Amino acid sequence: MKRFAAVILMSISIAAAAPKDVLILHSYRVGYDWTDELSRGFRSKFADAGEFNLWFEFLDARRNGYPRNETFLRETFATKHAGRHFDLIIACDDEALDFVAHRAGGVFGSPPVVFCGVSESPDPAQFPRNRFTGLIEVFYPEKILALARSLRPGARDLYFVADHTPFSASLDSVFSQAAKSC
Repeated sequence: MKRFAAVILMSISIAAAAPKDVLILHSYRVGYDWTDELSRGFRSKFADAGEFNLWFEFLDARRNGYPRNETFLRETFATKHAGRHFDLIIACDDEALDFVAHRAGGVFGSPPVVFCGVSESPDPAQFPRNRFTGLIEVFYPEKILALARSLRPGARDLYFVADHTPFSASLDSVFSQAAKSC
């Protein structure tokens, strides 16, 4: 979290007297451990760094069928944040980055974007580096399967258990491909 906080703080100037408005856009919901831990970390680090107004929004992508609800989200955020100028957006996970980059329709203006937890699409390399920066999760399914097999060498079958989200479907595909090569 320290390195990520440094990336964020380097992305905006803290020299100005007026508090900076920072939007933290989560892909998931309050109560999801990953989301809650990130939020706690952002509150802590920004409190240490100076005057910031933190604004938290949640796509709740796993329960609400993102991107199917993108129009509702865009209209809701446009109403809630009308006239607000964000100095920075932090996009947490794939869906939040996708929304900011492709679906927000200018609702948030065009401030710098720092992303974290991105592992699938959209491909962050396609975004202009003068506006987008962040951390990409690197996933090695072959190594995970090899570790599982080394821990249970006598096991004949491995099962992938997940929910019905698009992300889980993509992981199922990735593990199936990896299993063929192991």
